[in-house]
Amino acid sequence: MATSIKIDKYLNTAISALSVVYVCMLLHFSLYMWETRKRYGILFIGMTLLISILIAGRDGKILPKIKNITINRCAMVVLALATLGSFLYFFFSFYALVDYRAGDYNTLDTVCSFVAIYLVFHLLIIRSGLVIPLVAAGFLLYGLFGDLFPSGTFLSHTPMSFSRVLEVCATEVVGIFGMLNEIGATYVAIFAFFASIVQGFGGLDYVIRLAYQVVGKSPRNLPQVAVLSSMAFGGMSGSAIANVVGTGAFTIPTMKRFGVPAKIAAAIESIASSGGQIMPPILGAVAFVMADYLNKRYYEIMLNSIYPAVIFFGIVAIGVYFISHKYVRPDLEAGAVIAGMSGEVKSMTRVEKFEGIPILAGFVVLLAVFIIWQVDILLGGFFTILAFLISRLIYDICVKRLSYSTLKEYFINIYKGMVIGTETMLTIGLMLSILGIVISVLTTTGLAEKLSFYMVQYFGTNMIIFMFFTCLICILFGMAVSTVAAYILTVTLAAPAMLKLGIPALVTHFTVFYWSMLSGITPPVAAVCVAGAGVAGSKFFPTCWEAVKLGFPIIFLPVLFVTEPRLLDFGLGGLEPFFVCFIGFAAFAAAIQSNYGVWNRLILFLLAIGVFFSKYYFEGQMVKRLLAVITVAAFFLMLRARKRKRNAGKQVQELELPAACVTRVEE
Repeated sequence: MATSIKIDKYLNTAISALSVVYVCMLLHFSLYMWETRKRYGILFIGMTLLISILIAGRDGKILPKIKNITINRCAMVVLALATLGSFLYFFFSFYALVDYRAGDYNTLDTVCSFVAIYLVFHLLIIRSGLVIPLVAAGFLLYGLFGDLFPSGTFLSHTPMSFSRVLEVCATEVVGIFGMLNEIGATYVAIFAFFASIVQGFGGLDYVIRLAYQVVGKSPRNLPQVAVLSSMAFGGMSGSAIANVVGTGAFTIPTMKRFGVPAKIAAAIESIASSGGQIMPPILGAVAFVMADYLNKRYYEIMLNSIYPAVIFFGIVAIGVYFISHKYVRPDLEAGAVIAGMSGEVKSMTRVEKFEGIPILAGFVVLLAVFIIWQVDILLGGFFTILAFLISRLIYDICVKRLSYSTLKEYFINIYKGMVIGTETMLTIGLMLSILGIVISVLTTTGLAEKLSFYMVQYFGTNMIIFMFFTCLICILFGMAVSTVAAYILTVTLAAPAMLKLGIPALVTHFTVFYWSMLSGITPPVAAVCVAGAGVAGSKFFPTCWEAVKLGFPIIFLPVLFVTEPRLLDFGLGGLEPFFVCFIGFAAFAAAIQSNYGVWNRLILFLLAIGVFFSKYYFEGQMVKRLLAVITVAAFFLMLRARKRKRNAGKQVQELELPAACVTRVEE
């Protein structure tokens, strides 16, 4: 027993040390670019595997079916040595594999490729379950046996041997080492570490407390804390699941305490956390990847995303407003002790409000380096982290004075942030690496091109059916992966077909991005809802159903990118479609979530559809604008009728109360 505790202590020390090296290695690479991104990516995924192995070995999960701790520890050592051997081999043989021996690989190349692929599969199964490994395994089998399909059919491809499959999945330094791994090791990681370092200094608690101050102390406003905090923190985070676990630990128990059912509380947090991935300035790191794809500047992509992001969170906020009026009693005491916070939630002092200045400084520097100086994405991420750390140190010194304890706490918080960031990146890194196998098989077999061809051939004549199948593909292939992984994977599949139909590239990428993001709340996987239900203690499928209800209007938002591309134009040109579409979506959300009555909700639904699609039946914009005005008038009349009814109910209660008291006295 004592020996086991001692080994655990050594493992914790090794994990902590490697976590610090993991983050510092990326920061050093961001500053000096001492290697190509692909070769650096080999080191990054190797470190990801090594830390994952040590964590699994410490927790006794290397061989989950075997409970014997000694056997698990031995397996941990074997896998750690295999990781070091195979990934160091790829790192040092990189130029030989890419240049000198390309197409003429030896047995050792093949063995190391097999070991590397196995390690990625094994560790991802331990960390996130079977879903994504099974999908990747299905594509591996398709690569091996796809030639067995009848020749000339959609799924048939030229024969691929086992060694050839290994080559396209690892040996050629693609597949698990391909573009997805490069993006994960650089763009995603640098901003995931920024968010985690902010979190290490209590940035998440600050965001939640600030959101609480913004919405006020009315109990019916409290569910909006989930919307605001997830929007703010999601703008920094590269993972919707990390967002729902981080902010949901506070917001979900709070909503439950004030009467919101567990499944609905989890659904609110799930959809808000998913939406955090589309929030400027970072967009879950997709902004930088999209800028790379479209050969556009980062700030252009960020500006393009503002109107849609405001519409998204406006829809969610309106839906949450109606939900809170269904379940939250207005007479409850909102200033009571809130779960997840120490003590009472009191008004923030002026000094506490200034605690957000370092976060703001990080964002200001981020925008400056990308818009004014237009530096490389990695270097910009480095300066963003540096700006936050410097301004945070100045804040700590001003508030707590310069002392040994202040500096000690400062560096401890940096360390905590590094550990949090490492834990976040392990799963994301493994997912991106294994999805590289899917990308390689899709491109090598030609399945991606054939899919685009058949979509255009069979559905291209009917835009509605085409968009429906595109949405289905985005949600299907976006299951249980991070937002950036879902975006890249579905862009590979769906974007070529949309481009062939003449849909602009920017519209295509934003459409795919939004639908891919929604895959986090749609069954059967709905990974974000899994996390939300776990925090809330609710059942999975009821949580999914409530999340889909709340997010259902948002499914139509990408359709409007195609019909109203000016929505992606941040300026006066996009202002009119922004307001008109917002009104339509407000009516749509009220039709689903409000308790206005069946006929009123039906009227709102029909008005919303009219606002969205009237341009196809009437020339010009006049009918659409008129319907938008009618929708606003309908909202006003319904709210007025509801208020009149509520006041009448109060008057009846006031009249009945004295009569009841008199009857009681007479008795």
